[in-house]
Amino acid sequence: MTIIYPPALDWNLLFQRPQQLMTAFSKMPGVRAIFINEETYKKQSRPIEKLNEDLFLVQKGINYDHLVKGKKVLWFSSPGQYNYGDGRNFDFTVFDYLDNSADEFAVWKGLETMPCIKKTLCILI
Repeated sequence: MTIIYPPALDWNLLFQRPQQLMTAFSKMPGVRAIFINEETYKKQSRPIEKLNEDLFLVQKGINYDHLVKGKKVLWFSSPGQYNYGDGRNFDFTVFDYLDNSADEFAVWKGLETMPCIKKTLCILI
């Protein structure tokens, strides 16, 4: 299984929940993690950086298909990342709900039938 975190923040700015999760996932047997880097704080030296055996930091717009193994999971934590697809289909979608902010999620009003539910298993945690 490969878990992909879409661009939202720079890997190198702070080590927060997304970086912690992707690092932990990459240490689980049979799981690979790909973090699409926003590069707002520090530019990567290479388009794809291998951080450990199953953790990769990838610049936006770079093809990472050769890194994917098994099912593809889109793991996101911000509503703005919901439509991320980068031309790829995902087998599962996980929305890692972090906040309880009614205003932040107001844009989702009326989207009870999100396309991810129709196409894949969409997990809200």
